[in-house]
This record gives sequence, C-alpha cells and structure tokens, in this order.
Amino acid sequence: MDDQAVEDAVGALLSALGYGPKHFDEFDRTVVRVRRLFTEELLAGRTTDPASLLSDTLPASPKGCEWIILEQVQAVTLCPHHLMPAVGTVSLGYVPRDSMVSFGALHRLVRAATRRLILQEESAQTIVDALASGLNARAAACTIRMAPTCFSAAHADGCQAVATASAFTSTDLSRWNFRDFLQLCADGPARAQP
Repeated sequence: MDDQAVEDAVGALLSALGYGPKHFDEFDRTVVRVRRLFTEELLAGRTTDPASLLSDTLPASPKGCEWIILEQVQAVTLCPHHLMPAVGTVSLGYVPRDSMVSFGALHRLVRAATRRLILQEESAQTIVDALASGLNARAAACTIRMAPTCFSAAHADGCQAVATASAFTSTDLSRWNFRDFLQLCADGPARAQP
C-alpha cells in the first residue's frame, strides 16, 4: 500500500469537500490519521489468508466433541459501498474432526476476515470456509451482528439498525445443523450464569 498516495487522496477529498489544512487547524494531521486508521486498523486483515491462522492445531479430544463455539467477539469491518465501518460481534463455531485450535486463533481469524473492505455476509462465509478448509471441520458456522454506520448516518432520524449475516457448512446435515449452532449460542449466556 502506498502511504503517500493514500494521504494525497484523503487530502484531495477534504479539499474537494471544501476543507483542508489551510482552512482549519484541527485538520493539520487529518490525512495522516485517516491513512493510519485505514491501513493499520480498518484494513489490517486485507493481506492475511484467514485459513493460514489455523495452522497451529491441537489434537481433537479422543472422546469426540460437538460444537466448539466462541461467541460475541468484538469486530469492525469496512463497508465497500460507503467506506464506513460497521461495528458489532461475531459468533463462530465448528465441530472438529481430527484437530482444533486455540480461542486466540479463532479471535485472529475473526480479525483477519473482518478487517478489510468486505460485506458482512462475505466475512461470515470467509470464516466458515477457513474453518472448513483449515481445520477440515465436520461443520462450521458463523453469525455476524453489526450496526452499519452507513445506514445509521443516512437515516439520522433516530433509526438504529443491526444487520445479521450468517454462513454454515456441514458434512452431515442430519447430525450438525445451523439451528443447533444458533440454539447453543442462544443458550450460552444462560448456561454461564452461576
């Protein structure tokens, strides 16, 4: 990525909108701040292959295991339609075959799959594909719930919306299905109470 070109483009946008460093002191470092926000944060996952983050595996339990689920991972993605962030949570899970990974690896997977210019539903599918291919999982599922700021900004009349996108795959739909994954996620907080 060309840092200077990004800064020049941000400066050109501000100037085209009638703003810029010559007009207001608070815009003095805006081009640098915007470039860093986009390149170091919002698009940090753009060059990472999500499945590669699942290479450090552990053997699956010999007793077998049904769903391994990590819920409500905080995430942000960047809408390719408006270049505005969507903020929310990702819940993902898989049924291991021979191997499993740490929850830290699942968190890194979420970050790599969401920190890019991508639609929310594509992020969900990217996560499921990575779990299926990277772990050879028997089943994999992902649900992403985010508040798209592009929608809220365009409908500033108090409209707050949360968009949900999901993806799922299974080698045996009679045994592992998406409804079970959703039920486990719904029951999760209740089970966690003392």
